[in-house]
Amino acid sequence: MQDSVFIIRTTKYLERDLIAQTYSAVFGKKSYLVRGGQRSKKRFGGGTLETGNLISIEFKSNKHVDKMGTLEEAKVLNGYEKIRTDYDKINLSFYFFKLVDRIDWSEDEFERVYSLLGNTQSTLEVSDKLETIKFIFNLKLLYLQGLLPINDITKVWLKLKIEEAPAINVTDPNFKYYQKICDHLIKELVPSYPKSID
Repeated sequence: MQDSVFIIRTTKYLERDLIAQTYSAVFGKKSYLVRGGQRSKKRFGGGTLETGNLISIEFKSNKHVDKMGTLEEAKVLNGYEKIRTDYDKINLSFYFFKLVDRIDWSEDEFERVYSLLGNTQSTLEVSDKLETIKFIFNLKLLYLQGLLPINDITKVWLKLKIEEAPAINVTDPNFKYYQKICDHLIKELVPSYPKSID
């Protein structure tokens, strides 16, 4: 089977293997066993399984629904290299993926979260307005979770595409007010709130 996924994180498993936690528009969060992943430079070398990468994969499903599939092959579709040259952008990108990882998503949200991650990564590559990118990401994520207060002000921001976030006026008192609200709601949603740059 094939899929296109974002890498959320990888962890070492036994002496040679890895477990790759991924996110896709089809399955949402899904883990795969990567046999020989710690040593196989041919199949998984060159940072293929780094957090934030968009990759195409070939995998085998396990006949037991509650068991992990096995990742057979992987190829980087987009490594977002411009993010990886900037420490603050890397830090913020990791924040987004940690946040998505710590939330349970329903099936009808899979595609929207996948698109949000992709659009946010693409915007991070070309913009240094990290504060507003983080704000719109948090706003949209809270909306998907049904936690965002909906009013005339938040409706305007929700209509913005993530790539339009850099145009937000950070001196607007409403921005600062709702920024604090979003940060508070994120902390309530995810008690082990993943830290990022301010």
